[in-house]
Amino acid sequence: MAVNIPDVRKKYIPKGAMKICRKGVAAEVYVFNDSNGRPSAMAFKGRAQKPTFYHYSKDAAGREKRVTDWLDALAKAEEVKAARRAARNAPHTLEVGTILSSSWGYDQTNVDWFKVVGTSGRNTVELVAVEGQRANDAPCDYGSMSTLVVPDPDHIKGSPTKHRVDMAGGVPSVKIQSFTWAYVWDGKPKYSSWYA
Repeated sequence: MAVNIPDVRKKYIPKGAMKICRKGVAAEVYVFNDSNGRPSAMAFKGRAQKPTFYHYSKDAAGREKRVTDWLDALAKAEEVKAARRAARNAPHTLEVGTILSSSWGYDQTNVDWFKVVGTSGRNTVELVAVEGQRANDAPCDYGSMSTLVVPDPDHIKGSPTKHRVDMAGGVPSVKIQSFTWAYVWDGKPKYSSWYA
């Protein structure tokens, strides 16, 4: 990956240093012998203006190992990021009528329910919020101010909204708000709690 050297970076690179790059890795390494004659390397990652590392070794083999290990680690990290990106962008598996649940809260456990009412493209769904209700077999007071709840898909709240589906890990998830995600409901009642 080509990187334009920022002007500030140039002042750090010793004269006569040999530049090493690797295809697909946004980094540059400069190898040289320092003022004491030691095999040295200076590396920059991405568009960093200051060196990511400065390393000197007893011999050229030690320097080569340090440079190779660093570039290998960056290449591996890029592969992992690309694989995650590909998984997130895979076509979703949600169908119209699928119920999603979102459990969230700090001092209490809130459960929100959503129904898929439309799909568009590979990664987008339309969701509508639906009411929840106490599970038939749950006692009125499951515990102290808590119960088990299930969705009531026929009672819609509000208008449909579009959301992007993330397929990371092969499991569809939908970001509802910055603090909550919804997942396909497994058919089991969900724990819910509240304060008076």
